[in-house]
Amino acid sequence: MADKVDKIIDKTLGVVDEVKKENKKSITIPRPNENEDIDSDYKYQRENFYNLIERGQDAVEGILELAQESEHPRAYEVAGNLIRQVADVTEKLVDLQTKMKKLKEVPNKGPNNVTNALFVDYKTNDIPGGDLSLEQWEDLTDYFSSLTLNGTFGDPIFNPNFIEMLRIAYMKDVDVSISNAASQKPKQFYIDAFLAHPKAHWRFGIDGLPYQSFAHRINQDGEHLFEMMKTASQMGLDVSWQYIVFSYNEDKISEAIKISKEIGVTLELNYSGRDNGEFLTPITKKHQETMIEGKEEFRPKCLSKTSDKYLTQERMPFVTTSQQVIPCCWIDEKLDWDEYKELNNKENNLNNNKIEDILNGEILTKFYDKITNGDIPEHCRKKCSTKVKGSRVKEIYVNGELIHDRL
Repeated sequence: MADKVDKIIDKTLGVVDEVKKENKKSITIPRPNENEDIDSDYKYQRENFYNLIERGQDAVEGILELAQESEHPRAYEVAGNLIRQVADVTEKLVDLQTKMKKLKEVPNKGPNNVTNALFVDYKTNDIPGGDLSLEQWEDLTDYFSSLTLNGTFGDPIFNPNFIEMLRIAYMKDVDVSISNAASQKPKQFYIDAFLAHPKAHWRFGIDGLPYQSFAHRINQDGEHLFEMMKTASQMGLDVSWQYIVFSYNEDKISEAIKISKEIGVTLELNYSGRDNGEFLTPITKKHQETMIEGKEEFRPKCLSKTSDKYLTQERMPFVTTSQQVIPCCWIDEKLDWDEYKELNNKENNLNNNKIEDILNGEILTKFYDKITNGDIPEHCRKKCSTKVKGSRVKEIYVNGELIHDRL
């Protein structure tokens, strides 16, 4: 009976040649002595779970390749089942981590957000600083419940510990959003990353159709990155396609909307007010058409949107490539200005202090107090005014339908 079922599955998946079964020696993780403490038991269980996950990843890779080659619905169904099984084991890792935390009485931190620059530039090496360490990442994921990995100067995927960092965040039930525009990593890297944090949100920067994107995203292989975006969607991740509108791609928007629906990703059309010269500046001036008339207001993003108090979860600090903790990304290159020099103090660096001590320290408290009391640096006023917010328009399409347009 089993042989008959195997033949039916082989026929469904298009497997022609007989698969020779080999008796492989099982891998056994040494069991600790009963006299060892609870840390040994934790490590023993953790290693077993990791072993199961790694084996599952190998199986997922194989079935995904088969699914993409054959485009057979049954192959995708099997791939989906395997992914869910790997995710189930990973959930057990999260449960194990939670129980271990309770045993060690690790305090639970309140919900917060951080926009974190975690990258090494893929266009140039002239970027100060370096990669966040695993120790720093452990500190951030202990304190925050949500983190965004951004790529102002580079790309998060180039941190050498990137996949392990995603795994750590998933084990701690920390939400992670990744903005990815670099395309230099192979397919297996992406599959491993997708499996490391199945609940992560991925935002792929592909400006135009895949073959066009390099015009703005220098050195990007848009077609490869597009395939990785499709793979993420097929594996059930939450995926967005960021499409900045330029002159070379504005005539492809309707096609992009159709493609996004076909592959099951959210399309984010960004109409920017930036001046990019004749080659890149689009003819469509939606950002100009929606400029807010009347009184200009200052609405600081670093403070709460619903309260005058700044120590709330609405505040979104930014970690630079030098591990400096500052109020937002807009002042990253302005830290030598008189208004921001104090923010560049070594006390505000993750290499010297814990994130909780930095956020509650005198330097940031003093800066937020100044903003709250109306002592606003001109650069802050410029970047967080209603006029500036009105210079950019974002349209969001889900299943081919416009669900949101906002400034």
